[in-house]
Amino acid sequence: MRAFCEVIELPAEGRSPFLEGEYGDDREVLERVHRLLERHASLGSFLLEATRPDPTGERPTIEPLDMVGLFPANAGELDLTRDPSAGLGQLVARRYRLRDVLGSGGFGAVFRADDLLAGRSVAVKLIHPRAGRMHEVFRREIAALRHLRLPGVVSLLDEGVEDGLAFIVMEEVHGEHFPSNVGGSWERLEPAALALLEALGGIHWAGVVHRDVKPSNVLLDGQGILTILDLGVAHEAAALRTTGGGFAGTPLYAAPELFEARSASVASDLYAVGVMLYRALAGEAPHERGPEDQFVDRRTDVAPDSIAEAVPGLAPAVVETIDALLSRRPADRPRSAAEVSARLSGSGSGCTLPWLGSSGDLERSAARVLAGKSLDVGGGPGSGRTRFLRELEHRLQAQGRRTLLIESSSAPFEALLSFLGSNEVASAVTGEDVSQLLERALARQLDDGLVLLCDDPGPIDRWTIALVDALRTRGPVVRVVGEGAPADILLSTLPTQALRGLFAGHDRIFHTRTDAAAELAGRTGGLARNVECELATWVRSGLARWEGGLVSMGRSALSRLASTGHAIPSMRVARGSLRPSQAELLWAVELLGGGGGVELLTRLLRCQVWQVETELGDLVQRGLVRRDPDGSLRALATAADAWGQVAERQAALRGRLADLLAPGAPGRVLHLISAGRLGEVAQEAILVAGRALDGGDVRGAWNTVVEGLAVVRGSERQLDQERRLLRVLLDVGLASATGSKLDEVLYHLARTETYDAEVALIEALARAALCGMQGDGARALRLLEAVDPGEDLGLAMAYHSIRTLAGRYARLEDEALAVRGALAWARRTRDREARARACEQLGWLRYRQGRFACAAAHHARTARLTRSARLELSALLNSASALMEAHRLEQAKDLAERGLDLAARTRHPIQEARALWQLRTLAYRRGAPLAPDLELAAAARELQFPNIEALIFLNEAAFAWRAGSNEVARDLALAAASSWSRVGRRWGQMLALALAAASGDVRGADGEAELVEQARACPIPGMAIQTLGLLAIARGSLDHGARAHLIDRSSAIPRSEWAATREVLSIDEAHAFAGLPSSSPPERGSLRAQSERLDPTATELRP
Repeated sequence: MRAFCEVIELPAEGRSPFLEGEYGDDREVLERVHRLLERHASLGSFLLEATRPDPTGERPTIEPLDMVGLFPANAGELDLTRDPSAGLGQLVARRYRLRDVLGSGGFGAVFRADDLLAGRSVAVKLIHPRAGRMHEVFRREIAALRHLRLPGVVSLLDEGVEDGLAFIVMEEVHGEHFPSNVGGSWERLEPAALALLEALGGIHWAGVVHRDVKPSNVLLDGQGILTILDLGVAHEAAALRTTGGGFAGTPLYAAPELFEARSASVASDLYAVGVMLYRALAGEAPHERGPEDQFVDRRTDVAPDSIAEAVPGLAPAVVETIDALLSRRPADRPRSAAEVSARLSGSGSGCTLPWLGSSGDLERSAARVLAGKSLDVGGGPGSGRTRFLRELEHRLQAQGRRTLLIESSSAPFEALLSFLGSNEVASAVTGEDVSQLLERALARQLDDGLVLLCDDPGPIDRWTIALVDALRTRGPVVRVVGEGAPADILLSTLPTQALRGLFAGHDRIFHTRTDAAAELAGRTGGLARNVECELATWVRSGLARWEGGLVSMGRSALSRLASTGHAIPSMRVARGSLRPSQAELLWAVELLGGGGGVELLTRLLRCQVWQVETELGDLVQRGLVRRDPDGSLRALATAADAWGQVAERQAALRGRLADLLAPGAPGRVLHLISAGRLGEVAQEAILVAGRALDGGDVRGAWNTVVEGLAVVRGSERQLDQERRLLRVLLDVGLASATGSKLDEVLYHLARTETYDAEVALIEALARAALCGMQGDGARALRLLEAVDPGEDLGLAMAYHSIRTLAGRYARLEDEALAVRGALAWARRTRDREARARACEQLGWLRYRQGRFACAAAHHARTARLTRSARLELSALLNSASALMEAHRLEQAKDLAERGLDLAARTRHPIQEARALWQLRTLAYRRGAPLAPDLELAAAARELQFPNIEALIFLNEAAFAWRAGSNEVARDLALAAASSWSRVGRRWGQMLALALAAASGDVRGADGEAELVEQARACPIPGMAIQTLGLLAIARGSLDHGARAHLIDRSSAIPRSEWAATREVLSIDEAHAFAGLPSSSPPERGSLRAQSERLDPTATELRP
């Protein structure tokens, strides 16, 4: 299965070489994959090609493809409660083959399944038909969770109803259940406990109650990353159990109120967490001992024993928190997962960061102290004053000075009494006596070189504070002073550049370090305490990991953070009490997610500006809210009780916010979903996806449309909205340029309940596009012969794009005919975007014809016409490529630089890599004596886009070869050849192997002879000539036949272009290495002139 999924993405001509190279020793795999390819070629997709709809509009039957032992099944006939294994081998939604039973219960069964389209293993939950009536109730919760894609929460991939049987598809998660017995060790349990609370907090923030929190629904993988399971079926499970007079949840972990038929809530979820923590520490759950038939009475009427009785020696904060979680009355429990996390973790974050503040401040402070002077350190809450004292202490100790750091002192003089003898303490009568004794003793110590450092006065007794103040004139005393007090060193927030030093990864192409630092700064306000807490959350959730003292995270994790806002709670709870109005304001700022200011808040909360301003000033001063220069607000903490009120208040507040925000505003989709306004989600998704696609975010556009489809599917009132979403999905699938996405488009088309002419048209376009992308242009054109998009602008634009794509993989005259049709259509529509697309297609045709200057002009015009940043970026780089081939290097450089800037701003890594390759190639062709850019090559390896990787590798190999670094050149050239072999780019692979041979790769006579034969067969004269020239270096000379072929192929290139450096060599250089003269042979006509005679398009696109 994996081999088939790998090879299906390759062009047709690249499949056999790939299979032979990767699976040549396994004939069984090869035969199976070839059979699947033949079947796929006859069908065009995993789904059978649909027949024409009949006049009644009924959907034609689509049977699943019979492959690898799959067979169709009526899923509704499965008896899940009696024998779940009866479902093994069956297909669900024509896509998921049930492979193993993972679990079953009254609600249905869970299976491991093969996803035939994505080529991955998933978990499929089949819900018992009796729970079907709850479908409308939990649609909102599923939609919210799908939209947020919360770390620590199982990803919901698909859902629906087939033959009366509801199904939910989730990612497959591997791991062990949440610990059930850690032998009383809180240190062992703490990481999992905090990760559980963070994940559950995200669920509650989204307005969802889990309802069945228990160890078997929480998995920990080998790295300790936690995932909560069983979301999306909580409503069904609850329905089944309450129908029989029970409750929603598992008895052992159920809160007392659930046995009284009260609704599940945040408080009942937190009670379950309390039971899990108690059981993990004590080895048994509260109320577990005793007769089973009396369990409910014990749970509802008897307070559980304190965890301190079962596990002596636990920290007071742990005991108090677990006991509070197990309170019988919901109102007596902590109000949110964030509050529980704050209580359990205290001020520590579980990670110690390198010093990120100013080294200059530390150096000046150390110099002052070493000179015997005292020092005051100021800054706001969380600014890192404690960390500054510790760093200063380390520096002083490294220079041989003794230090005493006072961080807390609950009793008078607690941290200082060790400086007095027992007799001295016994002789003291009053506190003033002890103070005087200590002042004399410490003065002597200061004279002997001791440095006294005193932290924030808050947790230190007033007697010690007074004594430290009195000693400032006697020697070097460093103390922390309150915010606003005069200070010698004033600590401020950490700048983004300092945070950048925390992260590993590439800033070339991916901008990982810069964007991670910006995201961290935005979430924490740059406050050192918040930074530590936030990073600990990212690591526990699996979004990031520590590697060699740096934080490593991928682009997808950053995108996930950016898209979810505060739905990934940092668990930073506001310290100190908040008035109800302040808690409400802080919650509202959190909902805004940095997308609004005071004016929006006043409208949201329906109060006066002065009321918001006065309360907001206090929150800003306390470091709970940040006000940016543009007036936008960002919450840096959460009110402890905010999430406990979500179920009652979130829908109304989010609904009001959705009304205030402009359509398409960040976060508005979630606000509509949470408010239960699912009927408006489709239109919002279409708008958001269109903007994402125009901006180059193809993945974001795809996810948005699929989420929109999941919301509207099954609702008869939204059939028109579903069709509109399917049209956008086709556009996104085309933009992705991958067959797998088009296969998924066909899957979603198969899920529509009403198969009408419009759906049939979208399906026909998707099938033709799939054939074109797989290199079968002729078949794609045949499929399009029966398609008439009519006057619909969007479908007509897709039609002409697909037709010209198909022509590109067919005969030149087919492409020319398709382009001519697109030009004529664009003129008739007078639509600017249609003209831009047609102009792009004409540019590709001219490039194929060898009319590079003309191609560059058309692509440049496309960039001027389009309003899409994605198309503009592509057109700029297309134009630069054409100008490179036309040897107009300076013009190409200007366009490539513009493209690089736009790609960096829109964070389009593939196009940015392409622009960087163009600029490096231009430098190479101009003869710049540059070293190979190994950092760029390393970043390119992570693109997972073989053609761009190979181009970069080859170019940097050429730089290394010119510089005499043959080993580097050889390795890069071989890497280029490997990348090209994966996508069937035979001629690129040939040139790369020739460069590797010229750099010292020992291929042997047979290998080099094979390359000579490939050069003879190569249809691209320039690449054939360079290959032969490089082989002349590797072999020392060429035989007579190879030299004659080199001379013959050179005649196809104008003499004026012989001196120009190409991918590796110029034509003149290839002649020189082969021992041939560089004078011009008799010209037999250039390829450009030949291709111009084939051009049937006589007119250009006019304004």
